[in-house]
Amino acid sequence: MAAARLEALVTAIRDALVAAPVAHADETSLHVNGTLHWLPVLSTNRLTAYFPHPKRGAEALDAFGLLSQFVSVLVHDHGSACQRY
Repeated sequence: MAAARLEALVTAIRDALVAAPVAHADETSLHVNGTLHWLPVLSTNRLTAYFPHPKRGAEALDAFGLLSQFVSVLVHDHGSACQRY
C-alpha cells in the first residue's frame, strides 16, 4: 500500500518541521465526502504538513500533533487556537 511506503518520508517531513527555526501555521476548510472538515497546516519555505480533521481549532491542532512539539518562531494569524502554542 502506498501509505505504508510513504510513512518514513512523512515522519521525516514532520520531524524537520518541528525542528525548523521558523514555521507558519494556519488552517483552512475543505470538504471530505461532502462533509466540512478543517485542514491545519504547518509549513516552511520547503516543507508542508497538513491533517484533515472534522473539528476546527484546538481539537484539530492537538490531533495534528506538531504544534505542541514546536519550540521555535511560529508565524500565525493569531487565531485563538494557535495562541496556546
